[in-house]
Amino acid sequence: MISEKTQKFITRCWEILYPYVFSSLGIIFVLIFRKNELLISLIKKILSSNILEIIITIESILFGFLLTILSLIIQMDNRAINAIKECGRYNQLIGFSKSAVFGSLITVILSLVLILINDYLTQDLFSYIVLLIWGFFFQFSLLSLYRFVHIFYILAKSA
Repeated sequence: MISEKTQKFITRCWEILYPYVFSSLGIIFVLIFRKNELLISLIKKILSSNILEIIITIESILFGFLLTILSLIIQMDNRAINAIKECGRYNQLIGFSKSAVFGSLITVILSLVLILINDYLTQDLFSYIVLLIWGFFFQFSLLSLYRFVHIFYILAKSA
């Protein structure tokens, strides 16, 4: 049986790593099924429609939302925040916010780049790498957002 200390360690590691793990698995999935017609048509649809513009809008809103939540957390002074500070995990919470904010920002920037170079994207290796990087950061952004907002709502319930 796993000790409680080991179980807490595994839980903390998973809490930190799961946005990276699932984003990487998404990219591996795309690499494995890169010849699949459905996947190819989905990528073409994302690039040829206004989906990238919608993603930019949504990610920009999430960027502002995350910064607002961060300012609320910094100003919170309740027993949950104090407990997080006492056990030394406050900086980790701020780090989760930071990764979500930067994930959103990088996704917006890469989406803008994709819009700008869309006419030049072909079936070559460069285009494929650009799409994989964008896909990784898009997934990472959403998973980091989920992680941070989930923790924020736990804190809000205990306030």
